[in-house]
Amino acid sequence: MNVVLVGAGNVAFSMGPALVSAGYAVTAVASRGGQTARELAGQLKTGKDILTFQGVEKLASLPKSAFPETVCIAMLKDDALRSQASDIVKALGTETLFLHTAGSVPSEVWKTAGAEHHGVIYPMASFSKAAPVCMREVPLFVEASDAKSLDIAMRIANDISDSVTGLDSQGRLYLHLAAVFASNFSCRMMAISGRILERHGVDFKVMLPLIRGTVAKLEHLTPEESQTGPAVRGDSGVVSHHLEMLADNPGWQTLYKLISEDINPNIKIDD
Repeated sequence: MNVVLVGAGNVAFSMGPALVSAGYAVTAVASRGGQTARELAGQLKTGKDILTFQGVEKLASLPKSAFPETVCIAMLKDDALRSQASDIVKALGTETLFLHTAGSVPSEVWKTAGAEHHGVIYPMASFSKAAPVCMREVPLFVEASDAKSLDIAMRIANDISDSVTGLDSQGRLYLHLAAVFASNFSCRMMAISGRILERHGVDFKVMLPLIRGTVAKLEHLTPEESQTGPAVRGDSGVVSHHLEMLADNPGWQTLYKLISEDINPNIKIDD
């Protein structure tokens, strides 16, 4: 089975090597930025030629093969996927199996673009090109348009991850929303923590043992059971004092108040 990768961003620099390690032949890497495609292709050497294309339109020069011999996995940002899906399908032919890794884009984006076989392999992780993740530890969520496509997508997912779950597009939307709260918003809270500490000459790294301890508790406690702090204790005096300390930053002050009241709706906060 030949695999064509479209996109050479953060996800591709983790998933691409995992696919090669699992024995898949990556025959092309395409991206709008040719340099990143060349860089990724250089990492995926498997003893065979890897064709690197600067744009998806050049994929049309690849030899066409009947389903399911060629699988295209698009690892693009949501907006880019929506705008480029038709070009990708046109370039590779409607008989290719088209998969994508986006959290908020339905599998049907490929059907609208003219594909006959399509699906999704959504990796729920935070990716960085500079620090590739171990795909074996990344939960993958899979759906597909038909039984054969699902079988192939599940096989690929199981070959690179130890955690694979079938999930439709609606479920994946809520999964992505939950991930934003759990990861993206948490990172923003830590960034605010770092800014507060920086103002007073304290290195954010002093928070790392606390953060690691908080995450470790979640292995055997629910988030609600793990919750500590002045809000859950109902310590309105401390909460009100913290709000006074944030008077110079109304945005952070509002966040603190909203989150405290969400943790404990019965807490009395002095405005």
